[in-house]
Amino acid sequence: MTRAAGEAIERSALRPVPAVDEGEALVTAVSPLDGGTREIPLAPLLYDAEALRPRSAAEGAGSGGADEPTPSGAAAGGSVADAAASALLELVERDALIVAWARRLALVRVGLRAESRASGVVELLRAPLLARGGDLVVADLGTDVPGVHAVVAVVTDPGTGAGAVGARAATDLDSAVIGASREAVQALHLARTLRTAGSGCAPAIVRTEQDRAAFWSGDEALHHLLRWTATFESPDSDSPGGAEVSSPVDPELVPELLERAGLHPLVVDLTERLPVAARELGWHVVKALCPELQPLRIDEARTSSWRHDRLISAQERTGFLSASRPGEVFDVPHPLV
Repeated sequence: MTRAAGEAIERSALRPVPAVDEGEALVTAVSPLDGGTREIPLAPLLYDAEALRPRSAAEGAGSGGADEPTPSGAAAGGSVADAAASALLELVERDALIVAWARRLALVRVGLRAESRASGVVELLRAPLLARGGDLVVADLGTDVPGVHAVVAVVTDPGTGAGAVGARAATDLDSAVIGASREAVQALHLARTLRTAGSGCAPAIVRTEQDRAAFWSGDEALHHLLRWTATFESPDSDSPGGAEVSSPVDPELVPELLERAGLHPLVVDLTERLPVAARELGWHVVKALCPELQPLRIDEARTSSWRHDRLISAQERTGFLSASRPGEVFDVPHPLV
């Protein structure tokens, strides 16, 4: 319930204000590493999923890296620091998933110890899928940010022809696995619902969130996911495997983890855009940006949002082999609905 409320809160901060021209407005972006500030346009940070097309954004360095309007990198929390940590981890997650899919990386399945917190959750979610001839597979996405685990969960349900994906980055493996698995099951419910309603008609080109949901509830979705998971390798038998037992990292340390990877994130505090009632309840919302990371892609017709250096270096950075030729980008839209 709290997570759902947080998502609603963060989306409200991203929504353009009706009847107010914010096209020329600037906001202060803060480096969580050294406190340095810079002024960037507000418009590229805003997003309205209900619009027929996402708002156009000014591309290039002036936007702080937000060269396609998306909800990615926005997070709500009980403090700016907590929200910033969640937002930065989401950027790492999206980078890892989009790159892994675009380069068709052969990931390695996550091996969970039986006594781990994640193991029980995964088995609970997996059991009904197995009973229907489906499965839930969790694999390492191979982030190069030290101290951060990024994983993908893929659920398949051949009985309904549906499949879905969830992803999560966290500072402990258990949380990443649990978050990704729950998200995948939620997305599977959406795919089933759209298929039942006859709404799973793949558009000619994916340009909005609604287009992507329709594409990934279509008849080819399950095939694409099964084909990908078939390339996943088993955990290294020589590795102890399993979820690591570690203390949660202080939210204030998450930016340092990105710094160690050579990244330069920015954080914009959007709390003042929230309704007064939400602020009085203690909610804070931020939007994080990181120009070096591959951002979430919504409009597949837009080529400017690719970070080609991330794609080119994927195999070297992650250690996972790519099924594609050097420089080739998989032409099937990513499955993160």
